[in-house]
Amino acid sequence: MPLNLFGSFSVAFGFKIFALFTLFSLLYVLMKRQKEINWSEILILCATFWVSLQHIMHNIFFIIAAAGYITGYLHQAFDFCTTVIARRVADSTRQSKLLNRLLRQCFAPPRNDTSSKIKTGIKSLTDFIIYSLIILIGTLTIHFVPLKVKVDNKQFPVRAVKFIQQNNLSGNLLVLFNWGSYALWQLHPQCLVAVDGRYDGVYPESLISEVARFHYVGKNWNELMTKYHTDIILMNTDYAVYNKLIMLDDWRVVYKDDTSAVFIPITKNREHWIMPDEKFDINNQKFKTRILN
Repeated sequence: MPLNLFGSFSVAFGFKIFALFTLFSLLYVLMKRQKEINWSEILILCATFWVSLQHIMHNIFFIIAAAGYITGYLHQAFDFCTTVIARRVADSTRQSKLLNRLLRQCFAPPRNDTSSKIKTGIKSLTDFIIYSLIILIGTLTIHFVPLKVKVDNKQFPVRAVKFIQQNNLSGNLLVLFNWGSYALWQLHPQCLVAVDGRYDGVYPESLISEVARFHYVGKNWNELMTKYHTDIILMNTDYAVYNKLIMLDDWRVVYKDDTSAVFIPITKNREHWIMPDEKFDINNQKFKTRILN
């Protein structure tokens, strides 16, 4: 899916923030450093930016490139801006000699050894504080935040997927877009999902539209079930299509909880099913995946 720069700001928020900082830095480079421009850096930033606009999943390449290249330019640009602001404030506050002297000592270009030492000392102290905070925050994060994947049992069909595993149900699984990656992680190669978070990077746009039409009960919503031969349906009970599915004569609900339901064809129904423990929590399990095996 192409990235729309002028769409909702919450979409690709980090990318847009990096783009703004990069634009600010490049404007400074083009205006103030014309003889020292590294055009290879500019080319890499432009190329990764263009790739990011072609597909939203590629914006990480621009973020990595921008983080590596613009740091120095951004620091210089802020130094330039603070110097200009300090000069103007000093010129407009001549009545306050103390403020004028302080601003000039801190921000103005060095005019003698004393002012140079003061500015160097302030810069060193600032760098020490910033890097100390980075190290402190990183250390506290590693110590207090568990470094593992956290799955919300109320947002994902944890027990429903466990039901499919325990009862060895296999085949084509029709699943929600936002549940596809979790189902793929837990059920591959036992089940093949209709769609997952890789979106149109893997699946054709026509299939994505068909899955969306099914879930939102669009025109001919049930064609998808026969067109691609569906063996299992994993559905959110809050979706309107759930109420449509329970009315079908040739499908049966074999598992249901507060979040999800599992449907299978009536011809595959059994008398006895193995039910998952109501207290089952995927976060208490050692994460394993068969995708890379």
